[in-house]
Amino acid sequence: MRGNSKLSPSPNPLPSREGGISVIPAKAGIHLCFLFLFSFFSSTTFAIQPAVVSAHPEASQVGLEILKKGGSAADAAVAMAFALSVVEPHHSGLGGGGFLLYYVAKEDRFYFIDYREAAPQILQPKVSKKAIKPNADFEKGVASVGVPGFILGMETIHKKWRKVSWPAVIDPSIELAKKGFLTDSEMKRLLGDASASLPPKLDFTDLARTLENIKTGGSWVFYQGELGTQLVSFLKEQGGLITSSDLKNYKVYFRKPYTFDHGAYQVVSAGAPSSGGTGMDILFKRAVIYELKKQAPNTTRFFELLIKSFHDYFDFRDIALGDTPNNIISHTTHLCAVDSEGNIASMTNTLNSPFGSGLILPHTGIILNNELADFSAQTNSANRLRGGFRPLSSMAPTLVFKDKKPFLALGTPGGLTIPQNLFQVLYLFLDEHIPLNRSVAYPKIYFSPKTREVVLEKGFPKKMLSWFKENYEIREENTIGNVEALVFRGDKTTVVTDPRGQGRGLILN
Repeated sequence: MRGNSKLSPSPNPLPSREGGISVIPAKAGIHLCFLFLFSFFSSTTFAIQPAVVSAHPEASQVGLEILKKGGSAADAAVAMAFALSVVEPHHSGLGGGGFLLYYVAKEDRFYFIDYREAAPQILQPKVSKKAIKPNADFEKGVASVGVPGFILGMETIHKKWRKVSWPAVIDPSIELAKKGFLTDSEMKRLLGDASASLPPKLDFTDLARTLENIKTGGSWVFYQGELGTQLVSFLKEQGGLITSSDLKNYKVYFRKPYTFDHGAYQVVSAGAPSSGGTGMDILFKRAVIYELKKQAPNTTRFFELLIKSFHDYFDFRDIALGDTPNNIISHTTHLCAVDSEGNIASMTNTLNSPFGSGLILPHTGIILNNELADFSAQTNSANRLRGGFRPLSSMAPTLVFKDKKPFLALGTPGGLTIPQNLFQVLYLFLDEHIPLNRSVAYPKIYFSPKTREVVLEKGFPKKMLSWFKENYEIREENTIGNVEALVFRGDKTTVVTDPRGQGRGLILN
C-alpha cells in the first residue's frame, strides 16, 4: 500500500498507476494554472541524434553549428562553454572552473575531467584563513579568488577529442562578444538595485579581445603569458594571494568518475573533488532503506522520508568529506551534447556565487571566481583550506545507462542543492516513471544544513505548505535549479530544458 495522505504538493498532478496504465485523477485539482505553465514552457523535442542543450539559446545554437561542421560532442561542449561565458557571464566563464563527464562510444569508457579552481600555494595546511590577513574575506572579494581552471580545461578537452580546430570553437563566442547583448531579467534580478545603472545593451569588447588572444595563443597566454601577468599584478595590488607560480603549476586532472547501480540503471557522475555522485548514491540507497517507493510522491509521508534522507546525506558529508560551507547555493550552468558517433558530454561550469568574487580583471572582461568560499572554516575539516587543493564541490554532471546503453545525460546548477535536486528528478523519472519534462518541472525542496531549514519552491498547495510549516523551519524560494537534459531511446533523442530558465535544446536532423 502507498502512503494514504492526500495532500498534493504538485501543480502538475502525478499519475497513479492502475494495471500498468498511467491514470491522471479527475480531481487532481490544485494549481492547475501552474501545471499548465510548467507543462507549456517545458521544451521537449523528439528527433535523431546528434543534439545539444544548454542554459541559453545562443549557446545552444553555437553548439549545433559545431555539430553541423562535423565536430565532436567535446567540441560542441567547449564551444557552448565559451559562448555561455559571454551570454551568461554571471554564472560561468574564463575566470572560473568546472567538471566534464565524457563518454567515448568506441571505447565504451567514461572520462571525468576536473578543471576546478585551486587554492593558492601560500595557503599551506597549517595556515588558517585568519592568519593570512586580519580582515580577509574568503566569501567574496580578492581573498576569495581561486586559481581559475576554465581556459586550460577547455583547451585540454578540445585537444583530447577535437574534430574541428581551436579557432572554430572560439570564433562564435568572439562574434557574440563583439555584438554585445541585451540585459535579461535574470541578470537584473541578480544585480538588484544595481541593475538600474545597466545600459540596455552590454558591451563585451574587452572580452572579445581576450578571446582573440586565447584563440591565437591558447591557454599559455593566461597561465604564463600577458593575461597571467595582468591577473597576478591586479590581485597583488588588491591584496590577493595568487602568484605566477600558481598559474604556471595549475593542472587539469583526468579523474575517476563516481559510479553506482540503481535497479536496472547505471548512474555515472562526478567523483572527487565533488560530492555530487556520492550524494545521489546515498540518497538512492536511503530511498530503498526507507521504502520511499511505498509512498506516493504527492504525500506528506513521502516528503517526511525525503527530508530524513537529506539529513542522512549531510551527516555523512560533514563527517567523511568535510563540513558544509556557508555558501549553500552557487550559480553555475550546465550543458550536454551528443555527436554522430554517440559520444556524450555532460558539463557543469561555475564562478561559484553570481558574478563570482565581484571582481573583473581590468580591460579583459574576465569575471573572477570566489571558489575559496567553498572551503571549510574548520581547521580539522577534510575540506579545510590548503594550498594547491580544490574545495569540495556538489556539481554533478551525470550520465545514466540502461542495459549498457546511453539512456540519459543531465545536470543542474545550485551548489549544495544539486545532489538533492538531481535525486528528485531521477527518482520521479526512473522509479515513478513520470516523463522527464514533468519530473524536471515538478516543484523541488532542499534541506539547508547550515540553517536547518527546509527550503520549498514556490507553488506548493496551501494544505501542503501548512504541513511543512507545522513540522519544519521553512523558507520559500522562487526556483531551485535549472536542469538541462538529453534522453536517448533507440535512434531518437529527447531534449528537455527546465521551465525555470531560458535554456534551449537543439537536434541536428
